[in-house]
Amino acid sequence: MQQIVDELLHSVIPTMFFLYWLVVASKSGLQWRNVFAWLIYPFVYLLFILLRGKASGFYPYPLIDAISLTSLQVFFNCVGLCLAFLLLSLIVVGISNALDRNPGKG
Repeated sequence: MQQIVDELLHSVIPTMFFLYWLVVASKSGLQWRNVFAWLIYPFVYLLFILLRGKASGFYPYPLIDAISLTSLQVFFNCVGLCLAFLLLSLIVVGISNALDRNPGKG
């Protein structure tokens, strides 16, 4: 059951949300400056996971497992994750601007 829930949470739901956004949601109003505010949640979550892992010895994601990786590897993986979220956010704004039915607004 845990494997099903994990697959739904990390694969199916993000795919369905992206399709919903692409087909249904309004594309107006997204601006390039919004991207940095969107990075706050993933960054805070990353910090939480690192602190929780330090306290408990359990890291739920192999990319940031400070027990099996060096501190430098964990650091570069965290930077890579933040850059991936930044790139994904920029792509979303770019697609939104390209598909905006009212390009004069916003």
